[in-house]
Amino acid sequence: MQKSSLHRISKYIGTNPSNFAKTCCLLPSTENCRKACREGRSADLKKTCSEAEEGSMYRCLDRYQEQGLDSKPKGPVCPQRRPAPPIPVSGVDGARLQCCSKATTNVCWDLCVQMYTTKWGKAQNWPRFDESCSYNPKEINMMNCLADVTEPCQLGCSGLSFCTNFNNRHTELFRSCNSKSDYGAKSHMQEWKKGFIQMPNIVIPIKDIKKCLPETWKAIACVLQIKPCSVKSHRSTICKPDCVQILEKCRNSSATLQSKLPEEVCKELSPPEKQAPCISLQEYLVPSKYTDITDEGCPLGDASSFLVRVGEYARVPVVSGKEGCFRMCHCDGTSKLSNCINLECIEPKECTLKENVINNGETFIDECNLCTCFSGELTCTKRNCPDSVLSPEFNASRPKRNRTPDNVSTDTDTINTLPCGCKNVYDPMCGSDAKTYPNPCVARCLGLPPTWLKKGNCASIDPCEPSPCDADEKCIVERKTCLSIGDPCPQYYCVSEGKYCSDLQLDPVCDSENNQHPNLCSLQFNRKTLAYRGFCKDDCKPPSPAVCGVNGETYSSTCAAHSARVIVDYQGRCKAVGTGPGHDDEPRCENVTCPDIKPSHCKGIIPPGACCPHCAAQVRVLYSLKQLANNREGFGIHESVTLEQVFQILRRHISTTECDLFGYHSIEGDVVVLVMAITTKPTKLQVETCNREAQKIEALINTGTPSFTSDMVLSALKAAQSRVPTLSVKPDKPVSDSRKNKASRLNSALTATMLPIIVLPVMLRTGRS
Repeated sequence: MQKSSLHRISKYIGTNPSNFAKTCCLLPSTENCRKACREGRSADLKKTCSEAEEGSMYRCLDRYQEQGLDSKPKGPVCPQRRPAPPIPVSGVDGARLQCCSKATTNVCWDLCVQMYTTKWGKAQNWPRFDESCSYNPKEINMMNCLADVTEPCQLGCSGLSFCTNFNNRHTELFRSCNSKSDYGAKSHMQEWKKGFIQMPNIVIPIKDIKKCLPETWKAIACVLQIKPCSVKSHRSTICKPDCVQILEKCRNSSATLQSKLPEEVCKELSPPEKQAPCISLQEYLVPSKYTDITDEGCPLGDASSFLVRVGEYARVPVVSGKEGCFRMCHCDGTSKLSNCINLECIEPKECTLKENVINNGETFIDECNLCTCFSGELTCTKRNCPDSVLSPEFNASRPKRNRTPDNVSTDTDTINTLPCGCKNVYDPMCGSDAKTYPNPCVARCLGLPPTWLKKGNCASIDPCEPSPCDADEKCIVERKTCLSIGDPCPQYYCVSEGKYCSDLQLDPVCDSENNQHPNLCSLQFNRKTLAYRGFCKDDCKPPSPAVCGVNGETYSSTCAAHSARVIVDYQGRCKAVGTGPGHDDEPRCENVTCPDIKPSHCKGIIPPGACCPHCAAQVRVLYSLKQLANNREGFGIHESVTLEQVFQILRRHISTTECDLFGYHSIEGDVVVLVMAITTKPTKLQVETCNREAQKIEALINTGTPSFTSDMVLSALKAAQSRVPTLSVKPDKPVSDSRKNKASRLNSALTATMLPIIVLPVMLRTGRS
């Protein structure tokens, strides 16, 4: 900080004495400095004010000049964001550049854009960014986003020599569990032993930490460096009670005059919300309860460490003064983004619901449905809430008649949880999106007209009969489920008779005779029938029994269901849809025999539309059809994004090899993601680990991390809500002992509480994140 800044302060007070003196002059920690500031005496300012005090007043002056305040302000000032100058498309770091739009102040937005669009930015921007933005509570969202790019949350922590209490935490999320951070925590402790904690906006004098709560200070040092992540916010913030406790006991009050009380300091450093997620130090004062038990691409900018996989598409922000402007680029074999095309900018419009205005990006619960607003598009699940029999939207879309609509129940005593009050009748229909619906009523409720439906399960319909290919081509069946019901969703591709299948990509498949083929093309040219994708497995040798998946689709074997990323609901062909009363750990369908849940003392979850409970963590995801259409039309992609693409990319975010990801498109209009242990007898540790993996995906979607928003496919995911199974202390009786539904009450509405999208500041930190 240059000493000329004191001259600027005193000069400003000379022309605007009242307002500045009442606010900025209260920041210095010593009375002499505060008095010199109030009176605008430049010479005394130089003598009495420390560099830290000068810095706090200087930043305050910057804010006043930025907002144009005079000596008689009229209410709070909320300046409009100034347009940024045009810059290169990707800059030097396109991933971090996306975070700049989350800034709330002009100065931080401008500094962020300058740093990540020009080569290394301006040298003076880095320290100013740290001082003005990194520790600014108003910039929590932007700093959280930057932290997600720099150090994404990962499961597990081990191999530490100083922060030993952080080892063996396999079910917890951390940003920086490594030897470098372990050494950084040790260095923190050495600095604090000098009696001060130095922060940009405050200096906290403390007692001898070798005598005053040494283990608690060690836990703080390790938290700051190892950086635990809340499953709700991905932000490491020490809980306010811990902050107050340690400052009340260990603050050196004799080292400063009229300094802030611990309650005041912690109010600035810790989350003010009563239920905001935070990191409790008590958990890290003791060792873990567990004992110890693992790509090539295109960078999003010259200095970006974020890679896009070869052959995939990425969204790169175009900074033109407006939010929602992106280019779609392809990662080619040269490890550079190419073939970039501008997408139509999507404006942040509000939504309306029942005469209420919903902010863009807001996620909420309406009655029992999860909803989100994106650019004027309101997306909600279509769960049939207990207090209404028929959906008003569904009624409005149907012709007015003096009779009960076909296949719709109006008996409130037999109300069930099928969307739009549809009756619990299993009459499967295959939609144009290649998804099997339990009956025509549910299909119409979700937006499919009768002309887009075919009777029967989709798996039973041959898309190559009759052949849609030319006479010299062979039709190859390739089943998939599409997210957009109105977009083309072909279930086949055509191959020239003269083309060798060996020229195609290796994608092994197994036929109905348990013989393996390099790809679908080879299998069908040899006139064999597909059993499932992947290598042939001995436990699925024919004859294997048919199974029903949680999505209501019948598969030829368990291997066939798993290869489609679907969990098996029960043995045999599908014959029911899971609705009606019952507890989550009890079967919901009559005449269905559910398999024993594993482990037997797991209180499982019944996914929407399924009949049986499963020991799997569930994430229900809402996606934007508007975003899908924007991505597809901008890059000239005519076909819909498929569920298989979504699950393939989401699986990369599962870091534990003992957990796998499955999912389907539910009968209530959302995408259901299921994460579960793949072992036959999962332990408590494995179940908890998979629960954390699911909650991590939820947090990544709800926080809008660039690792999702940069991907063409995942950018359409807008809101998520998770539920996880629990384990009782002692194993209960097997679920098979109680097969019949207990129709004593309605199924409750969504029981999982919405995880609020909250991001919080780090309590104590040195350096940049």
